[in-house]
Amino acid sequence: MRKDPLKYFRIEVRELLDGLVQGSVAVRRGAGSAEQIARLLRHAHTLKGAARVVRQTEIADLAHKIEDVLAPYREGPGAAPSESAAELQRLIDSISTLVVTLEREQPAEARQRTDAVQQEAAGEEPLRTVRVEVADLDEVLGELVETGVQLGRLKQEVEHLDHVEVLADQITEQLASSEARPAARAASEELRSTLKRIRRQLAAKSERALQELEQAQERTHTLRLIPASTIFVSVERAALDTAAALSKPVQFFASGGEGRLEAQVLTGIREALQHLVRNCVAHGIETETERLAAGKPAKGTIRVHAERRGGGMVFTCSDDGRGIDLQAIRKAAVQSRLIAPADAQDLSFDVAIALLFGGGVSTAPALTEVSGRGVGLNAVRSIVQRLKGRASLKSSPGQGTTVEIVVPAVLSSLRVLSFSAAASAASLPFESIRQIIQVLPGSVLRSSDRQTIVVNGAMIPLIPLGTVLGVSDALGASPKARPAVIVQDGNKLTGLLVDQLRGISDVVARPLPALAGSLPLLSGVFLDREGKPQLILDPAAISGRSQNVVVAEPSREAARIAPVLLIDDSLTTRLLLQSILEGAGFAVDPAVSAEEGLAKARECAHSLFIVDVELPGMNGFQFIERTRAEGTLRETPSIIVTSLGSAEDRRRGAQAGARAYIVKSEFDQQKLLALIGSLIG
Repeated sequence: MRKDPLKYFRIEVRELLDGLVQGSVAVRRGAGSAEQIARLLRHAHTLKGAARVVRQTEIADLAHKIEDVLAPYREGPGAAPSESAAELQRLIDSISTLVVTLEREQPAEARQRTDAVQQEAAGEEPLRTVRVEVADLDEVLGELVETGVQLGRLKQEVEHLDHVEVLADQITEQLASSEARPAARAASEELRSTLKRIRRQLAAKSERALQELEQAQERTHTLRLIPASTIFVSVERAALDTAAALSKPVQFFASGGEGRLEAQVLTGIREALQHLVRNCVAHGIETETERLAAGKPAKGTIRVHAERRGGGMVFTCSDDGRGIDLQAIRKAAVQSRLIAPADAQDLSFDVAIALLFGGGVSTAPALTEVSGRGVGLNAVRSIVQRLKGRASLKSSPGQGTTVEIVVPAVLSSLRVLSFSAAASAASLPFESIRQIIQVLPGSVLRSSDRQTIVVNGAMIPLIPLGTVLGVSDALGASPKARPAVIVQDGNKLTGLLVDQLRGISDVVARPLPALAGSLPLLSGVFLDREGKPQLILDPAAISGRSQNVVVAEPSREAARIAPVLLIDDSLTTRLLLQSILEGAGFAVDPAVSAEEGLAKARECAHSLFIVDVELPGMNGFQFIERTRAEGTLRETPSIIVTSLGSAEDRRRGAQAGARAYIVKSEFDQQKLLALIGSLIG
């Protein structure tokens, strides 16, 4: 491996350059205090010395010139004049260009790994903060996923020991009832007990390893996330650069941004916000003369705010300028031949905004380096669509304009619901699922081109999963009910007809391979525990397959029977079972421990207990034994739903008094609902 003499310098220069960029923005907006100037001088001085050590003379000379620009204002009152701020920015840009060149020239081995700078001197205290490339984290995450696949296969092999254990039981029972020698019977007993012990140990260790691996994946995902506020400096610089080019006095304020996003999401948002702030300056903020005449402050104001909302992030960009000029848009649309002159006056505000986002429409009076081509909002729309987000715009004449962008915080890590139909399987992001219902063929309304169902008083289209995936799938004449996943996109609903729900899981989504071509209904794939690729459907694309209707408020009909008490400490399992039960019309009372479940069971009547075995504190077997011992609870049937599937565990469940025992790996939604129907009607 070729030694890289600039390895540590590249890391250090990036840290120093980040500090210089942030400080230069403060100087340009007139907020460069004496303390800020002193900090910039320290960064420049350190950079100059480091560059000279590694013989990067050009960078050292530029850092020295930065010192020359800043030195007169270290102690003096007032802000640095605009020409000095501009010179400072030019010098920093020149250093940035040289640093990029250095990074391109580094050895391939160094490009692949920019991990922690290891302290090589003996006794030197280790660094507490390191810079790690997102690509390296992605590689680690991919390896964790592959390890998970292997552990999943190991767990399946462990489950095969159940069959061996049954054979050992049969051999032992046969020897016990025959005239076999005591030594043979003793050997068979030892074989059986050894198999049981090995199976329990392997099952417990593989389950623990999978849990620890999932935690490692989650921590790695967290490391990949970057604070949203990181992009504020570059967005502010875009605003100030545009204001300087157009000679408009502008002040910029940023707030929020504590939430964290994936680098690819944040990169796209930075680009979108840069387009927006340039638009604010070019089209929204008036000249100083116009603002004073309108009774406004001489300086225009641009504000950017970021906050977490649900599972995503919301970015708001607003200005206090002139607002959207609807008449100017009408004129520009006619000039661009997007609408006929006779239709111009009928152009509504919403349609006008859609034209702006569509591109090719600009209200700028002339073509400049900043505006005039009508690509700004169109670029924003394209970026937001790529990030699976949405954008909206509000404006008041003379008061300003606000654009809101909502994007998911993470694109690669998703919680999905998986399902299957017609020998095909797929998944959907869990947050896009409104509810799950049971559909009988008689409840489906058919027309010449589509099927619809009634959900909470609204007619919505029903699409079989097989049809979406390009295989034959229909309700047919069978009276058997099938689950339908109600997919929500904005305020529109679509029913996706499936055969079976397979579970909820957190997955690492991967983009479709280039050879797959254009598949508009798919947003990506992930690998299951067996290493097989599974499809992730795009909710928006499914919704767009047919005309949907606005979501109606759900009805609040009282349940006809007592609720089902559902006890499981796994959030994933609770959500899945609760969705299935509520979709079938049952009310559900969830609990995360047997103790909580027992307290709820004593408070009010329940029609059924569904309980896991492995719970914190009291286990599921003990819960059922306790309820069977109490007169008021004795008659309530219990079903065990667990990952434990050995013959011994099944016997323990029957002895405790469970009416049924369901292993999660063998879970079948239809069988569960049929079983519940037979127990409580």
